[in-house]
Amino acid sequence: MQSRKKLLFFLFIISQSFFPQQLWAGSGTPFKQIVFFGDSLTDNGNLYWYDWGVLPKSPPYFHGRFSNGIVWSELVSQYYHDKNATPSVNFAFGGETVLYHGPMSGYLPYNLNWSLKSYLVRTAWQDRTNALYIIWIGANDYLPGKIELDKVTTDVVKTIKGVVESLINRGGKNFIIINLPNLAKTPYGKSSPIAETLQWVSMLHNLKLDLAVAEIEAGYKHVNIQLFSINKLFDNILKHTDAVNKKYHTQINNIHEACWQGPYSFRDQQDDSKLLEQELYQHFKVHYKLNKMNEVNSKISNKFNAQSLAHFVATSPALLEAYRVAEDAENITPCTNPHEYLFWDQVHVTSQVHKMLALHAIEFIENHFNQAQ
Repeated sequence: MQSRKKLLFFLFIISQSFFPQQLWAGSGTPFKQIVFFGDSLTDNGNLYWYDWGVLPKSPPYFHGRFSNGIVWSELVSQYYHDKNATPSVNFAFGGETVLYHGPMSGYLPYNLNWSLKSYLVRTAWQDRTNALYIIWIGANDYLPGKIELDKVTTDVVKTIKGVVESLINRGGKNFIIINLPNLAKTPYGKSSPIAETLQWVSMLHNLKLDLAVAEIEAGYKHVNIQLFSINKLFDNILKHTDAVNKKYHTQINNIHEACWQGPYSFRDQQDDSKLLEQELYQHFKVHYKLNKMNEVNSKISNKFNAQSLAHFVATSPALLEAYRVAEDAENITPCTNPHEYLFWDQVHVTSQVHKMLALHAIEFIENHFNQAQ
C-alpha cells in the first residue's frame, strides 16, 4: 500500500511539471466521469473478483492485475480523482474479446458488447453526456492466430464502431479509442510461428480503426472522438528507449525478454488442447469447491462455471500465459529488476510501462478534452 501511494504521488508530481497548466487545451463537452472498456491491460481486478482469484493468481501477479503493480487505468483514475474528484468506473476484463467467440455455457467469455450492456444497465438513469469513454480492446481476438485477417479485423473494428455509436445514441459525447501495438513484437509473438500473422493483423486493425474513427468524427459533429496511438508509443519505446526513459522518468533497458521466464510457448498451447482444457477444468473445479462457502463470493456462485472458464482460458493466449506463470511460480523466480523490463510476462507489460502509459494518456486527455470544474 505504501509503495502504491508513493507511485501515485510521483505520478502527480511528474504530471504537474510534464504538462504545464497553460498548455492544457481541451475541446468539446466537459467530462465529469471516466468509463473504461478493455481487456487484461486495463482490467483493475474485475476478472480476479469474478473467478475468485483463479486468474491472475496473486502472487506472482499484483492483486488481480495482469502485471507486477497497478495498471494505467488506475493511475489515470487516481490522477483525476485527486485533481478534481472525478469518479471513474472500469468495465475491462482479462481475456475480453470484441467478438463473441462461442457458443459456450455459463457467464464466459466476456466480450465488448457484454460490457456495454452491463454499463447501460448500471447507468440506466444516469447522465451519460458528461462521460469520457476510453476503449482499448482487440488483441485477444487476434492472439490465437487461427483467423481470416481481413474478415476478422473488419468484424472487430465494425463492432467497436457499433459500440461507440450505441453510446453516442445514448448521450455519449467524449471518446478515446486506443489502437493496438504490434503484437508480433511481444515475447509471445516473437517466439510463435504466427509472428507474421500478428504483424499483419495489428497493421490491418489499426488502419481500419483509423478509418472508423474518421467516419464517426465526420458523421457526428457534436462528438469529440480521438484516436490514441499506443502503437506509436510502443514503437518509440523500442526504437528510442533512452529518450523515452528520460521523458517519463523510467529505467527500461530490456525490451525483448519477459521478466518472468516460464516454460510457456506457443507450441505448448497447441498440443492436445482437449487435455489442457481438462487440466484447467479440474483445477478450477477444485478452486470453486474450496471457495463455495465464502460469503463474499456467494453472490456469484451461481454464475461460476468451471468448464466455461477452462475453455475460455485454454483458448486465450493472454489468460493461458497468466495461468502458467502462476502454476510455475513455486519453481521459477522472476527477475530481480522488473522496473528495467518492458514485459512482465510473455504478453503483459510491467508496472513501469503502465506508469508511462498513464502519463501519456493524461497528457493526451488534457490536450484534447475539457474537464468540468
